[in-house]
Amino acid sequence: MRVTAGKIGPLNIKIEGNGRLFSLFCNELIIDQDLLNNESITWDLVVYLSKGGTLNESFIPVISSAKTHFTFDEETFFSDSPRPYYCKNLFQKGTCILQIKPKNLRRLKKLKKALSAKFNSEAELSYSLFWFVINALLLKKNCSFIHAGVYSSDGEATALMGTGGSGKTSLLFQVLNDLGYQYLSEDFGILRDDGSIFLNSKTISIYNSDVSPSNEILSTYISKLTGVEKINWYLNTKLRKMNPMKKVPVNELFDVDNLPKKSKLKRSIYIVRENRKTPKVIEVGAQELSKRMMNVNMREMKRLIEILNLINANAHPNTSFIEVDEYMKKSINIYAKGFSASSNYLLKLPFKMKGEETMEFLKSSNLIG
Repeated sequence: MRVTAGKIGPLNIKIEGNGRLFSLFCNELIIDQDLLNNESITWDLVVYLSKGGTLNESFIPVISSAKTHFTFDEETFFSDSPRPYYCKNLFQKGTCILQIKPKNLRRLKKLKKALSAKFNSEAELSYSLFWFVINALLLKKNCSFIHAGVYSSDGEATALMGTGGSGKTSLLFQVLNDLGYQYLSEDFGILRDDGSIFLNSKTISIYNSDVSPSNEILSTYISKLTGVEKINWYLNTKLRKMNPMKKVPVNELFDVDNLPKKSKLKRSIYIVRENRKTPKVIEVGAQELSKRMMNVNMREMKRLIEILNLINANAHPNTSFIEVDEYMKKSINIYAKGFSASSNYLLKLPFKMKGEETMEFLKSSNLIG
């Protein structure tokens, strides 16, 4: 059994396990093994990646929902999707325990995954399970995710926000590539209610549509793919005309030790795509931006929302799990406070405007650089 420790924003996390799943989850952390030697540390989350374990052996369900695919008691719930797992103290006091059962893939399934347009797609388990747990725990620290690519310059951060497919990632990497700013997040920025925004080591999703010759960071990385991954990328882009995606650990693109662990949010830019010929930028208030971001949060955290709805639809009165309304209220209050000290903008872009063009427009509007 291997043990590692690290941080995600303000959270202290310990992981125990073996095999590929252990390595994948470790890729999501800023590793700090010194945490294991700190006897006074309080763990926010302990993850067990094993078939046995205390929750597996001790959990006795009190209420069942969704035809026993989901069961729970006053502090623990079990679900068999996206793979069997137990979670204890997600919203209650004390260390949260997450126990996930490993799954051995048969050869045919391994081959199917190897030829998929989603490279190392098992890492998607972290998106559909691990990260909604992290977001719930962040609420205890007066933090919440913002769906944003975030970069920092001299301790001040800019968040490029929007729904999936709005162009956040391609714009982020164009800025990082051309202007040399520092990376903070590609997908889930961690915003605290005082306006601080943390480095997030969540693995980066690189799509072929994000890669362009003008972006040396991404094009160089993809050019160095080898073996099956290189062949698969070529097949999907050149022959199948698809948009393959690869999950990349942050430390394979950046020197994490030299990235800022925290910055102050200075500027927030929310991107929408419209049927228009030219881009337009409009200054907006913190409340409007908070409402937009809450809608994105509900979409990205849909598995967490589903779990809370299942629990509260079937639970005894006065359950220790929060209601969806309370989750929304806590999140939007964090957004409103966090955005209150930043300059906030709505950026309307033509459907096909690329990252390089968008960056030049923002530079001309004095919103970058």
